Amino acid sequence: MRKFLTIVIPFLLLTACVSFPVVVDRDQFKGETIVTADMWHTVVDSGIDNLRALYRKEIKNGAASDPTVTFVFVAVIDPYYYNYNDESLKPEAYVVVDDTTFKVNLIETKKLAQRRESVTYDYITVAPRFYYYQRYPYYHYPYYGYSYYPYYYPYSPSVVIRPESRRILTAKLRLTPEIQSAIVNATKYMIRFYVGDNPLTLEATPKQLASVKKFLLAGAGENQAQ
Repeated sequence: MRKFLTIVIPFLLLTACVSFPVVVDRDQFKGETIVTADMWHTVVDSGIDNLRALYRKEIKNGAASDPTVTFVFVAVIDPYYYNYNDESLKPEAYVVVDDTTFKVNLIETKKLAQRRESVTYDYITVAPRFYYYQRYPYYHYPYYGYSYYPYYYPYSPSVVIRPESRRILTAKLRLTPEIQSAIVNATKYMIRFYVGDNPLTLEATPKQLASVKKFLLAGAGENQAQ
């Protein structure tokens, strides 16, 4: 129990300290301001991992553009356990804010191949086997039966090195003014993608949702670009 607490408590403390700052970068040469919030979201119903969710918007000449969000996922093609079978992201997504669902068309999607070597340790258990034999005595009368003594086939632990294929999936969507207004007052924020016919749902944690709200409100006094 003590060992378990030694591992879990530092992890919880580290998680509690994670923050998702909103960065405002003013470029005086271009006369524009770039506002970003870099984070990830929790995957609810898939073995595909979300590595990044980058929120970005531009403010120029007193006008703020609609924010975009770029998502980066990593998927492993595993022949022994079905998780992902090289499908692509569907061109539409669904943004769920509290009890309201917004259907959006993705601006772009990409699928990039990545390959690496992984090491898998396979340990084969020693188990008794009963040998079925056929014996011919001197008089050539065949006799069939099972031996009374098990034959053991011991195997040493083996290391199997096999190639593992991965795909980097990216998706980019635009947050419309209606979605922005809903998120600012929301208590729940989720995004549903489809990889082939399989759902891939992301959910923002309370800290992430607070950061997204802060991001949307940055430059809120500006008029939005048409």
